[in-house]
Amino acid sequence: MDPAEFLSEFARSGPATGATVFPFEVASVVLLGMTTYSTVTRRQPGRLAWALATTCMVGTFLLLPIYFLDANLALLDPAFPPQAVHAELTAWYRWNWIRTGLGLAAAALSCIALTAGRRGNATSSR
Repeated sequence: MDPAEFLSEFARSGPATGATVFPFEVASVVLLGMTTYSTVTRRQPGRLAWALATTCMVGTFLLLPIYFLDANLALLDPAFPPQAVHAELTAWYRWNWIRTGLGLAAAALSCIALTAGRRGNATSSR
């Protein structure tokens, strides 16, 4: 895509995308935090995996002020030079892969925690 066209499209769709994704990110951190707190205080199986999953999601959340907020605001600035789009998107993609990896790790760890919790419940009910 032409850099000037990208900046125009990003100005149209970027804020709506962020407004859609942000609440899900907050909900994920809050719900994982509640689950971790509950499993740790009750000393239930899977609590380490829940804690690690929560840590990963907090990591994705922390990347917002560390990188994404400034980068996205820069791309929304009408004075952003089109010739800088390629370099900025290269950095953005690197950071997004870190964020994606943390999110996938959180999902995998949550599955591990659920499995451990089910095994623990099956064992305790015998």
